[in-house]
Amino acid sequence: MEKEKRWKKLLGRIPLEDYLAAENRAIFRFDCALVYTDKIEDVLKFLQNQLDQ
Repeated sequence: MEKEKRWKKLLGRIPLEDYLAAENRAIFRFDCALVYTDKIEDVLKFLQNQLDQ
């Protein structure tokens, strides 16, 4: 719970406009993205594949 409060405090200091701009850059820069998913299983498979190569 302490970690959650720290994140809320940190994110609370970032103006919403800056947060959304950074989020859009991270999500929509397909030339830089390696994987994009909301499923942890897909992330784990991707990371395992990266280690196997």
